[in-house]
Amino acid sequence: MRLANKVAIVTGSSRGIGKAIALAFAREGAKVVVAARTEQVQDPRLPGTIHDTVQALRALGAEAIAVKCDISREEDVERMIKETLTAFDRIDILVNNAAILFPAPMLQLPFKHWNIMMKVNMNGMFLCTKAVLPHMVERKCGNILNITSNVPHMLAHGVALGYGATKAAMNFLTQGLAIQLKAYNIAVNALNPGPIKSEGAMFAMPNNDWTGWHEPEFVGPAAIFLASQDASGVTGQVVNAEEFGTTWGPEH
Repeated sequence: MRLANKVAIVTGSSRGIGKAIALAFAREGAKVVVAARTEQVQDPRLPGTIHDTVQALRALGAEAIAVKCDISREEDVERMIKETLTAFDRIDILVNNAAILFPAPMLQLPFKHWNIMMKVNMNGMFLCTKAVLPHMVERKCGNILNITSNVPHMLAHGVALGYGATKAAMNFLTQGLAIQLKAYNIAVNALNPGPIKSEGAMFAMPNNDWTGWHEPEFVGPAAIFLASQDASGVTGQVVNAEEFGTTWGPEH
């Protein structure tokens, strides 16, 4: 098992890509912290809770805990770290997956929605990363995996500028952090999952044509490979899940 006894925090793992990554990690032996805001389903179009994911992980024989966490709130993130260390005494992997998308052209995008995307997608990544780093630096070992998006595609279509801006910034931070943290043996990479038919995507884009879109489980193998790296392996890369095993991966 490639992640045996590793402790992984996966944000936004009550459903969709985050849940799929959590399940993939569990099958590789990881202990998983399921972190998200949803404890109860409020809208049937957005099924799934942190407790549902933990139940699925434990059904696989994995150790897992649920932590309610709004990653845009520093106090929530600090509590998440405290609960993780209390339960498992270490943090090996952080997956910055939680994000919010409002797909609207700039003229139709309210500042409220822009601000929410910045708070969750950017501030949330910063807060979670900043919170795990002291522990990883002290142990001189760690892995940070940022779930990004197809920024060039979004730029070409121009309908998700706010969301795309947060992901472009994430890519820049991924590469910069990899340089800063190499001396501490911490790998930092960004993974573009490609077009994924997740509950969140279907909720945000109900009239979308889903032809050619992958199910969330598609992301698992690429995420496992990247999460198993340290600074002597793959780090500072922004890669596409659809190219895993062809242009990058275990044979490359």
